[in-house]
Amino acid sequence: MLFDEKINDSPVVKLVESIVKSALSKNASDIHIDPNGQEIVVRFRIDGKLEVFEKVSLDFLDELVSRFKILAGLDIGEKRFPQEGHFKNQHSHDKYDFRISVMPTIYGENVVIRIIYATQKLESKEHLGFFEDDIKKLDKVLSNPHGAIIVTGPTGSGKTTTIYSFLSQFETSMKKIITIEDPVEKFIPSIVQINVNKKAGLDFDNALEFILRQDPDVILVGEIRNEKTAKLAISSSITGHLVLSTLHTNNMVTTIKRLIDLGVDTYLVLAGVRAIISQKLVRRLCPHCKTKKVVTPHIADALKLEVDAEIFEEVGCPKCNYSGYTGRFAVYEILILNDSIKELFKGDKSEKEIFENLKAMNFSFIEDSLRKNVLLGNTSANEMLGNLFL
Repeated sequence: MLFDEKINDSPVVKLVESIVKSALSKNASDIHIDPNGQEIVVRFRIDGKLEVFEKVSLDFLDELVSRFKILAGLDIGEKRFPQEGHFKNQHSHDKYDFRISVMPTIYGENVVIRIIYATQKLESKEHLGFFEDDIKKLDKVLSNPHGAIIVTGPTGSGKTTTIYSFLSQFETSMKKIITIEDPVEKFIPSIVQINVNKKAGLDFDNALEFILRQDPDVILVGEIRNEKTAKLAISSSITGHLVLSTLHTNNMVTTIKRLIDLGVDTYLVLAGVRAIISQKLVRRLCPHCKTKKVVTPHIADALKLEVDAEIFEEVGCPKCNYSGYTGRFAVYEILILNDSIKELFKGDKSEKEIFENLKAMNFSFIEDSLRKNVLLGNTSANEMLGNLFL
């Protein structure tokens, strides 16, 4: 462990080690160190929800923040301005990358640490929540030698994990795969991975330009953020490369509009983009304690279910830490840009008009994916209602 050093007799070093080890054991995605004027509240984000781990005396705040700053190579003397950094850790055969953000507040410095489980295996599409018929659609799109596949959704919706699952489809000895990410989230020995390095002047834009000279077959662009990256990604998808990327939009229709707003000509977007996957993450019901019940009329009406439909609800047990849930999976909608879909985006149709046309074509939206998972017992009605109205 990173913390096995001579100074580990210090109470603060032991506290930091306890916090980090506990977060890893609970598969937390983030650690929050929040002073509130009375105490320090340490919380973990687990399956998308914040849970209190412990509360610590404010007397430890300066030393606690300084310890994390030292690990991340930050300036312990600077307390008036936000700082960002990272540190790595290895335990047994597992590697972890910790991305740290320190923010001054009226109660002292607030610390948030994102945990990246760098050596976790690539997840299969099935495990991520994709249904068999949709996997066949995605596999067909991924078998094309060129085109862009874009995964969209809010922050923390599992976009990168889904993109990585696509990489497992390729025979890496037969294809040159290059990724440019900020940061690299999973280490895969058989492909070329590049970290954005803003201090050295290496960003998504110029890295993508250099990547194109490396004769790639598949390019993973961590995120399309601006006009130049958008234009390079789409033009690359048209000129013989399969491009995988993510975009922060709320649905697949907005994604097309967003690329056009970024300055990519409509005809290039429609020529280059082959598929858009828009997704959210929902909590998976604990298989050990979930209980079947007949849906109430109120829930049946809200979720558009049959009145006598049977669904499962969360209960809580020691195996799920009494939350009723264990892990998360994706609910999604997939837009394959065939000729009829492309026609919808030509002209001046509003997003509302395009959605109405998709409904008339019996398109399957995220709420349909949610509903199906409720009926299958994968998640609960409460989880569906919470996500429908977010």
